[in-house]
Amino acid sequence: MEDGMSVTRSGRWRVAPFAVVAAVSMPAMALADEPTKVQCAEANEKAQALRQQESLQAARTALATCLATSCPGPIRQDCADRIAEIDRAIPTLVFDVTDLAGHDLTGVALRVDGALVTSSIGGAALPVDPGTHQVTFVPRAGAEVTRTIVVREAEKARRIDVQLDVPSPVADSGRTQRLVAIVAASTGVAGVIVGSVLGFVAKSTYDSAVTNDCGGAASHCSATGVSQISSAHAQATGSTVAFIAGGALIAGGVTLWLTARHRVEVAPVAGGATMGLTGSF
Repeated sequence: MEDGMSVTRSGRWRVAPFAVVAAVSMPAMALADEPTKVQCAEANEKAQALRQQESLQAARTALATCLATSCPGPIRQDCADRIAEIDRAIPTLVFDVTDLAGHDLTGVALRVDGALVTSSIGGAALPVDPGTHQVTFVPRAGAEVTRTIVVREAEKARRIDVQLDVPSPVADSGRTQRLVAIVAASTGVAGVIVGSVLGFVAKSTYDSAVTNDCGGAASHCSATGVSQISSAHAQATGSTVAFIAGGALIAGGVTLWLTARHRVEVAPVAGGATMGLTGSF
């Protein structure tokens, strides 16, 4: 016989073992795919209990179960209505994290009540249950900061401003650029000095060769004079290169210094109508 069954000599039916396994496993697979009516009702009741405990996010997760097509229509409708109500009730927070100079920080992790919510706070509003929470901000560098906040139901996009004592990338960029400017300008000054010295040495070598080995005329030089004049030309070339490089480095250093970020503040001076200018360079 086919389909996993056979007939014994006594005429009784015998079912093959794999047929029994298939018959049992098919309902089990169906149960794994869709919740039963009992599970739908339990999910709805669980969500109501979580809602009363102000565990709104967990309640919404439970309600997602009883939206399945296998759930009875009235339960599905009730769950859909409750989800809409919970979505209106779940508060959301927007975190504005800056350094002490007011510059936006990226890569700051966020923990709420010890649980990691995100590894990098962005500009999106984050959902959180109502109540009192310990919110911890963890920057890539510097000390973490923990704040206690009370979140109220149905608050949407509440702004939380936090300043962290961490190195400012912008300020550090300005200091680094000014340091490079000083090094470049100093190297340029050294180049100009070297060029000046080489120029003096080149002229001295040339004058000595013309006087002592060329009889006062560069066109009548001895072999020694020709060699000395050639050395003088090489020294003069080095002097020119040093002058050009030194001048370029000085100009570059000045440009870097002038374009480095500086913080300048203008504020009125107490007791008078004058203005005070303060800044960091």
